[in-house]
Amino acid sequence: MSVVGDFNFWDGRRHAMRVRSNGYWEIFVPGARADEKYKYEIVTRTGHLLPLKSDPLGFSSEVRPATASIVIDSTKQPRPAPARDIINALDQPMSIYEVHLGSWRRKGEHGNIG
Repeated sequence: MSVVGDFNFWDGRRHAMRVRSNGYWEIFVPGARADEKYKYEIVTRTGHLLPLKSDPLGFSSEVRPATASIVIDSTKQPRPAPARDIINALDQPMSIYEVHLGSWRRKGEHGNIG
């Protein structure tokens, strides 16, 4: 498994990834810059090259029909707001929603309900 992109001329031989003991693959690409496109190149154990894959956990990607993932500058990303103290507080109001799944059936489905 390799990462290919604008930073290595889409050459899978340049940035081979390594697998960690937990099954995750990793790599650090020092030449990658924000807004560059990348994908994963996967070669099977039998040597078959699969189509390039986009990053399922990427933070940015091209608009369809293009499918490449895009390197982001994480220092420019907004930080999440800290959780408010009143969330899940026992003295705050709460909403409980209940639904009978059978009531969502259309007339004529599954025994003519409705």
